[in-house]
Amino acid sequence: MTNLLFNTPWWLPTLLLGVGAVLFWTGNRRQESGIRSVGLPLIALAVVVCTVSYLVDTDLEKCVKRSKALVYDVEKQDWAGMQAILDPHCTVSVLNSAELYADRATIINAAKAAVDRYGVKNVRIFSTNAEQTGSIITITLGVLSDHDNAGVGTINTAWQLEWQQSGDHWSLVRITNLKIGNTTGDAASAQFPRPR
Repeated sequence: MTNLLFNTPWWLPTLLLGVGAVLFWTGNRRQESGIRSVGLPLIALAVVVCTVSYLVDTDLEKCVKRSKALVYDVEKQDWAGMQAILDPHCTVSVLNSAELYADRATIINAAKAAVDRYGVKNVRIFSTNAEQTGSIITITLGVLSDHDNAGVGTINTAWQLEWQQSGDHWSLVRITNLKIGNTTGDAASAQFPRPR
């Protein structure tokens, strides 16, 4: 129920507004104050639902925003911002391959090396999918990035970020690369800088 209030699907306020407007119009046209008085609260409820949904972020929405912020921190080379988002024990791995980095410091150093090596200059998120299962939130991002030194100008990558709840706080504990261009697994793993 709270998900309907704080993360409102578009159809709910539209339905409330539509039914309220029809009831108000019909009651006003027929001079029936009972029907008209039901329409106005439904219109007001639609406005309240939209306002609350806009102003209050759910845990899922907070994790989506922080996931996107992490991507843009890499683009801007904002390593302090990236450090604030990553859990100290966050790991990075490639789907169907080995774990690459086992802590926040290693991840940040590898990100710095990758930005320098490939000349990352522009990053755009083109798809986002989020789902929550109990105390785990999984965000899947599709990312396009422009490069000066990668052999191709633009690369399409996909990432999965796993957030875990600890009390009232959500921590980014696992980042999994799903693909780089058309490569996955060990071939994608070879594109990552190795920790020193």
